[in-house]
Order: sequence, then structure tokens, then C-alpha cells
Amino acid sequence: SAASDVYKRQQVLDLLLRNNLDVKRCFFSYMQSNGELPGRVDVRFTLQPTGRATGIGVTQGEFAGSSLDSCLGTAIGGIEFPESSGSASRITYPYIFQ
Repeated sequence: SAASDVYKRQQVLDLLLRNNLDVKRCFFSYMQSNGELPGRVDVRFTLQPTGRATGIGVTQGEFAGSSLDSCLGTAIGGIEFPESSGSASRITYPYIFQ
């Protein structure tokens, strides 16, 4: 069903975004510089049907344009997401460390 496809896709996205080593490195270097992890970082991007993420950026103003922002942009931009037959979709993904 379409609903279970959406759910499966959501699970795949979650796995890819949460377990990506480059993403983990971004947060690790932030922690080394700042002594702690941010409580929460929301990353917004457009997922293209080709499986590429574009227009990647952190939504919180305090991180916009920071090294964390550019590191996450590069990391998420390098992930190969599954291709889809649909149109591009806007995604906001929360990284929560509280």
C-alpha cells in the first residue's frame, strides 16, 4: 500500500540520516569545540527523486552558517538515498541530543 511505502521510506531515511558516519563526525567535532552537543539541531533539505539531497541547511539561527551547518550540508549531501518515482519532497529532520 502507499501508506506502508511511505512508512518504509521514512524508516530508510531515518536509518541513513542517523547512522551516517560523516554526520556523526560533524557532531563530534562540534562537541570537541564547544564541550557539549547541541540539545537539538533540525536539518531541512529537499530530497530529489534521484536520491540526492539538495538545499541542505540547519533551521536554527544560532547554527546557520556555522561550521556545523556546512559540515552537515556536506555529509547529508553525500548520502545516497533510495530513488523514488514521486516528486521532490521537503524534509526537516531532527537530531535530538537531550
